[in-house]
Amino acid sequence: MLRFNVKRVLTAKGVRHPSKHLREMGFNRHKVAQMRSNERKHITVADLGKLCYKLRCTPNDLFQWLSDDKQPLDPAHPLHDILCTSHDLELVTTISTLTMDQIKEVNRYARQLQNGTNGK
Repeated sequence: MLRFNVKRVLTAKGVRHPSKHLREMGFNRHKVAQMRSNERKHITVADLGKLCYKLRCTPNDLFQWLSDDKQPLDPAHPLHDILCTSHDLELVTTISTLTMDQIKEVNRYARQLQNGTNGK
C-alpha cells in the first residue's frame, strides 16, 4: 500500500514544530492535521509541488510503500526504493550514539555535501 508521509521528511529535516512549519508554508489547519496524522487519501499536484519545493525533496521522499501479503513486491520492483523500513531516517538517534570527534566528522561531510564538494 502506498502511503503519503510528510512527517517522515519533516522529522529528517529537524523540524521541531511540524504544524507551525506547514502552516507557514501556506497550508490550512485541516490539511495540516491530515498531513501530520498521515490521513491524506489524496493530495493535489499543486500541494505536492509546494511541499517538494519548500522541503527541498522529491515526491518519492514524501511517499512510502508498506509491504503486505496481499501485494507482495517482486525483488526487482522499483517500489523497493520507497519501501518503509524501521531504520528509515534515524539520523538523530544514530548521531546521539557517536563520540564528539565522530560528530565533527559527520558535520564536515554534511558541509561537503551541502557545498557539492564531497570528493566525487
